[in-house]
Amino acid sequence: MNEELKDIFTYKGGNDLPEDAIRLSGSSFSNWVSTPWKWYREQVLGLDKFQGSTSSVLGVCCHLAAECYEKQISNIKGEVESQLGKYANNNPELELDVIEIERQFPLMTEALVNGYLKSAPRTEQVEESLSVKLDNGLYAQGQIDRREGTMIVDYKTFNSTTDPKSIPSYYKYQLLFYAWLYKQLGTDIDRIRLVYVSREIDTRRISEKTGKPIGKVTPARVVVLTETIEDEDVNWVDSMIRLWVDTMNFVKEYPEYTYIALHDPRIKEEK
Repeated sequence: MNEELKDIFTYKGGNDLPEDAIRLSGSSFSNWVSTPWKWYREQVLGLDKFQGSTSSVLGVCCHLAAECYEKQISNIKGEVESQLGKYANNNPELELDVIEIERQFPLMTEALVNGYLKSAPRTEQVEESLSVKLDNGLYAQGQIDRREGTMIVDYKTFNSTTDPKSIPSYYKYQLLFYAWLYKQLGTDIDRIRLVYVSREIDTRRISEKTGKPIGKVTPARVVVLTETIEDEDVNWVDSMIRLWVDTMNFVKEYPEYTYIALHDPRIKEEK
């Protein structure tokens, strides 16, 4: 079995860091910016963590498909379905719609390959893991889906008949965080790109009023959104990461004031 097909639904990020490291990732950076108390409760206290859903598992499958396409690994459908069944059985609390995932995964994979990857420039910068030590025990780390020269590409899934028009701030923060990581490691990034992959949506039904069929099938499709990075964007990320470092060092030195630094009285009760 190829390493890329081993433990598909197990997140492997951060395994190369010291055991006691506190890690700021691309997705958790967005939480830190918007709701720092949520970041702390999830990443440090291990509370309120998102465990997964049908949509997030579909996202994992699409990321895997893109990676395997780039690395010319074929016939992954059977392995995905096999591991998906085991994963769903081992995590019944997630209430995954396995039938929906198995139906949508090939459709979304085809849309991603035909709608983007076939015409995209070849690159070896696929699923790159980047890590920067910020201070004692504090790290910034991220795994990038794809880099095309000085542009970062990230894959996201959505489930709507309406196409997204711009990169949402939550995802933009994540992509800017990756750009910051690259800059620390000597590579300047000047653009970010979000490649959205939709599910197939079937709205066909029989009208209760007329008894006639209405609705339609909207095929799985790709929507590409690209933005230019300004110097102020990277500077802003840098300031937020420095704030994170200062906050983490403060709560290490004065743990009794953690709930004040993170603006959440529940932290005082749970520590």
